[in-house]
This record gives sequence, C-alpha cells and structure tokens, in this order.
Amino acid sequence: SEKGSTEHQETLSILSFLERKFVISTLLELLERESQMSKRNFIINTLVDLGKNEIEQFVGKLSSKSWFVVRNIVTILGKIGSEEVVPYLNQTIKNPEARVRLETVKALRAIRSSRKIPLLNFALSDSDQNVGDMAIIAIGEARDTRSIFVIKSKVLQKSGLISKNVKTKKLALQALKSIGTNEAIAEIKNYTSRRGIFLSHQESELQKYASQLLREYKDRH
Repeated sequence: SEKGSTEHQETLSILSFLERKFVISTLLELLERESQMSKRNFIINTLVDLGKNEIEQFVGKLSSKSWFVVRNIVTILGKIGSEEVVPYLNQTIKNPEARVRLETVKALRAIRSSRKIPLLNFALSDSDQNVGDMAIIAIGEARDTRSIFVIKSKVLQKSGLISKNVKTKKLALQALKSIGTNEAIAEIKNYTSRRGIFLSHQESELQKYASQLLREYKDRH
C-alpha cells in the first residue's frame, strides 16, 4: 500500500497501540526477509512514520554485512530527511557496494542541510559513474559554493582523480550554472576559452555545451 492510503493509515493506527521500539524492531526483521518490492515499500513507509524520533534504532543496522539491509536503512533515513541523519551517512557513502553508495547520495539529495555538502563532494570521486553523476545533480540542486572548486578539480580538469566522460562533464557544467555565482560562471567561461588545434571531438562538444549554458544564463539574468 502507498504511504497515505487508507490501509497505510489503518496499519499505523493499529501499531500505535503497541510499544514503538518493539514494532520498529519487528518491522525491520520483516523487511530483511521480504522479497516483494511493493511490500518492502509499505514496510519502509511505515517505518519512516514510526521512526522519525527513533533514528538510533535504525543506525545499528548500518553495520550489517548484507548490503541490501544497509540500503534499506539508508532509504528510510533519507525519507525521514532529518539533518541529524547526515553523520550516519558518512559511513555508508564509503560502503564497498555501489548500490549502497548510490542510495546514500539519493538520501543526501533529499535532505535540506548544508552538512551534506562535504559528503556529496566526496562522492564526486566515486569509482561508480552512477554514484558520481547523482552527486553532481544533488550538488547542483544544493547550490553550495563550496562545491565549485571540487567540481573543477575532480570532474572538469584533465588531471582530475578519475577520467570523466562527456555526460558527467555536462552534468558538472550544468551544476555550475545552477550554483550561479560569479565564480561558478567564470569556470564555465574558462571551459569555453580552451584553444588548440588538437582539441578532441569530445572537448569540442563540451565547449559548445558550455557556450549554450552561458547563453541560457545571460538570457535569465
């Protein structure tokens, strides 16, 4: 059942008569065994409603050796959306399983707090492209100036830690445009000013994209 549905509300009403910590513990055990996605989502949404003031009960599961258990807990923490969950996500952003790291970035994206920025900046260096790309999108939405240098050094520069493809670099340029400060726009301009007879096709494509972003920015300012 979807969150907010009649069945969901009736379930919460019944569970309210039981001891909250016991209910959360029981539902977490059920969640570990449930294979059907619709039922997992129902359990997760119920846990979100019950656990907004019981975050400590969830974080103990973050040390589980089962990646899908950790991912489920990260999903719950992200849906709770409280600033106080950010320190716990510092643990999962370094999880060996890429699917956990991706879910962590999604959770951070949903949390409105500047405390998440260092974790998103860290994720830009992730070896999994999906994780890094999602971090760039989240950074663009957050519009925090602390990310400008990190985007430049980790994504746009050829000497970055990891060689990034065109799609990722376009996302990075778009994030700079979203941040929109003079410093961010200057970085886009720097990208358009690169010259050389040996510019690759990809570099030329990126220059054109950067020029397009600058035109869009000027049209709105």
